Amino acid sequence: MRGNGGESELFDLFSDRRTIRILQETDQTPRSVKELSAICDVSEPTLYRHVNTMLEHDLLQQETEIDTGGNHYTVYE
Repeated sequence: MRGNGGESELFDLFSDRRTIRILQETDQTPRSVKELSAICDVSEPTLYRHVNTMLEHDLLQQETEIDTGGNHYTVYE
C-alpha cells in the first residue's frame, strides 16, 4: 500500500459505505466518476477525493477510455 495513513486510513476507508458501494459497482463494469457520483448520490469533487484515496491503497485501478466521438475519459475498476 502506498498511502501514508497506514492501517488507520484503510480502516476509515472501509468504515465508509461509499467504499463498499464503489467496489461493488466497479467489480464487473468500469465506471466513471460521473456514474459513481450519481450511484452514490454525492458530488463529483467528493467522489474524486474518495476514489483518489482508494487508488493510493490499490483498491481501484484507473483506465482511460475513448468514446466513439474521440473523447477521452477515465473509468475505475
